[in-house]
Order: sequence, then structure tokens, then C-alpha cells
Amino acid sequence: MPAVLAIRDLPDFLTADDWEWKPFVSPVAGAPMWIGVEPSGTEWLVKAEGGFRSYRERTFAALAQELGISCQSSVLLSVPEDSPPYKEAGPPHECSQLAITLIAHHGQSSCGDDCPLTNLWSESESAPDKAKLLMESGIQHAASLIEGDFLAHFCGANERAEKILTPDHELVLIDNSQAFSTGPADVAESPWLATSDGTPSPVAWALLEQLAARFAALSDEKLAECTAIPSTYAVEQLWPIPPMIVAAREAARHLVAAL
Repeated sequence: MPAVLAIRDLPDFLTADDWEWKPFVSPVAGAPMWIGVEPSGTEWLVKAEGGFRSYRERTFAALAQELGISCQSSVLLSVPEDSPPYKEAGPPHECSQLAITLIAHHGQSSCGDDCPLTNLWSESESAPDKAKLLMESGIQHAASLIEGDFLAHFCGANERAEKILTPDHELVLIDNSQAFSTGPADVAESPWLATSDGTPSPVAWALLEQLAARFAALSDEKLAECTAIPSTYAVEQLWPIPPMIVAAREAARHLVAAL
């Protein structure tokens, strides 16, 4: 069973007027986060990063999922001014935020002899081809970590996505709010593409070629779906994202033509 529902199966927009709130304790230090609880009991993670970063994160996730990458799902969210994500988050205070689906975390330690982490952690430092090691690890959706890095280059992210491994050993990309910070970067600079001795990784290059072909084939309509903003969601685009996602696809098309 998939770790998260797809974005296309979630609403476009939610309001949190009647939600309850509790703090979320992250395993890594960072900005404050909360769990928002709907009256139905459904829980969402809210990072309170504001409308523009929220919009960019959801756009990247929608695109990633469209390309077959395992990535967190989210819903554009409006929180009331008396809620903790509005009052307690650092300025600027914004009602426009992001509700992110909660994902169970495996933890850093191996869960048994047949756990993929048992050999992955012990062999990762010495493995000459880390892409090959990851793909042979037994982790579900392992390719998404590599493909997600390629997509981050296409989409001008200024930091790589984080990841979560679920208790069922499914890999899910998370934290993509820095996507579309710049124009497309040179995907050939991805560290996955070279082995430890500097030679090309056949596994990683094959994944790149496949991802670029899928991205190159996406229609304008699909890209527009990824960047759509509901009329009920207030966000100031500090720079326009729709042309950037088109530029990212063009970078994929150029790569396909060159390969």
C-alpha cells in the first residue's frame, strides 16, 4: 500500500478554522512545526513557511508524482490568525500555509536481519557506485531518491530534497520548498552520476535518461495542473513559477536530444 495518497486524490485547498493544534517534535532541529487535527480526526503536518514556499513545495511534489517519483503529498491551506502556525511562527505572519500528509518514520536503525538498512549503511561508504548499491538495497521506490535529485536540478532547487523511509521500507521524498529558486541547473553535476573513481554510473545515467524522457513528454496541460492555484488561496508569487516549470521541461528536452 502506498505510504501517502497522491496529490490528485486530495482536495486542492483546506481551511483550518475549526482545527485543533499540537506541536510537532522533529527529529532534526529547524523551524517550529505543528500537527493540525481536523474535526474528523485527520492529522496534517504544518511547517508555517508561508504561501510562496508552500506553493513551490506543492508544485514540485505534484510534478514529481506525475513523473512517477515517490514524494510527499500536501494541500494548500489557510489557517486562522489565532492559530499557532500564524501567531508563533516568525514573521512575516501568513494565513496561507501547507498541510502535509503525515508519514510514519522507520528510524535510523535496522529493524531486523531482513531490513534493507542492515547492509546499506555498512556498505555505503565503501561502495564504488552508490546508485547501484541503493537500487539493489531492497528499499521500495529507491530510484526516487536519485530521480528526485535530477528533478531538483531541472527545477532549480538550491538544496536537495530530504527523505523518509517508512516502516514498510518505502522511500518518500520530503521538504521541497526550495524548488524553483533559480532556473535549471546542470544535472550533469549530480553526484549520483559518477562512481567513486570518477567514471560514469551506468545505473544513474539510465535513470536520468528515463526521467528526462518522461519529463520531456509532459504536456502543457499537465504542467498547468501542477502549478494551478485555487482562487481561495492567497499567495504572492515573488517570481512567476509557471514559466520556470516550462523551462525545467525544456532543459529535460535538451538533454534527451543530446543523449
